[in-house]
Amino acid sequence: MSNIKLYSRVLVPNNNKYLLLHERKHKDLVWCPPGGKVESDETPEAAAIRELKEETGIDAIMGELIQKCEYVFNNVLWYGFYFKCTPKHLNIVVEPNIIDYGFFTKDEIKQMDPYTPVDMI
Repeated sequence: MSNIKLYSRVLVPNNNKYLLLHERKHKDLVWCPPGGKVESDETPEAAAIRELKEETGIDAIMGELIQKCEYVFNNVLWYGFYFKCTPKHLNIVVEPNIIDYGFFTKDEIKQMDPYTPVDMI
């Protein structure tokens, strides 16, 4: 497979809950942590910081990488990186393409987004 892409996601904590965004991905409505594609000139950590700021307005200090994963979608091999973070604030201003957002418990996230590695937090 010659088409490989990277993405990063950020787990943003608030009182034992974590931020998920409700958005359209590949024609489906999904709940997932903030994040997106890693550009060719950036690291997965830099992409996580950029995407978090773009999607939510949150500035954060990136923490440890908690999981790497991979999957194939539409003949593209995707490598994912999930990071913990410490938000500097929680004044959330979402991008227009974000339908909704909320903070959810680990058990709620397992039901909403089975790909997010909440057991690693």
